[in-house]
Amino acid sequence: MNKINFRNAYKYALSGFFTASITPSSSGGDPMQFYLMTKDKIPVSHSAITLLTKLLVFQLVSILISLFTL
Repeated sequence: MNKINFRNAYKYALSGFFTASITPSSSGGDPMQFYLMTKDKIPVSHSAITLLTKLLVFQLVSILISLFTL
């Protein structure tokens, strides 16, 4: 299992945020994070499950917020 340090995690977060800010429809953040993780020799399966988990949590929180604000 590859362990990453705080600096690399921060690099992934900032690069995803920046790329999402400059691409149309914010579509470039996750692919850029995926690219950087695989470039740093993190297995593709770990990178993919990390980004899918991030998406799932975001969707669940969005649904919960919308339900509680009705």
